[in-house]
Amino acid sequence: MEKKQGFEIIYPPIGSVKISDAAMSLALRLQTTLKEQFQRSDMIIGFGWSTQRQFVDPNGRKTLDLGAGIDLVAYEPDQIPTEAVIHESQLRYVVVIPSSVLAGMKMPCIVPDPAYPSGLMLVDGS
Repeated sequence: MEKKQGFEIIYPPIGSVKISDAAMSLALRLQTTLKEQFQRSDMIIGFGWSTQRQFVDPNGRKTLDLGAGIDLVAYEPDQIPTEAVIHESQLRYVVVIPSSVLAGMKMPCIVPDPAYPSGLMLVDGS
């Protein structure tokens, strides 16, 4: 496990994690929502690893435990080191995944999760 000053590396080298076109479309949709509904064009979209995730069904009746995985998030610009930000496809984004999660993957790729329309998952694309 890579460490830097006692902390695990959470920003993988740029280009080491592939983002599928469909996952990028979800990120662009989030960026558009932030601009249109919240007048926030400065936010950095993140493909971020979460150790625990929950989903409440649309009726609010049932909470599903999704476990660990990838979520789309929005960060304030000062929360992310500038060298970790990727500029691509009219989007400023960052990948935030601990090196321990990526260990052993030959070609990590973020793709939509077919079980949840707006969800994402990390797969080994090798």
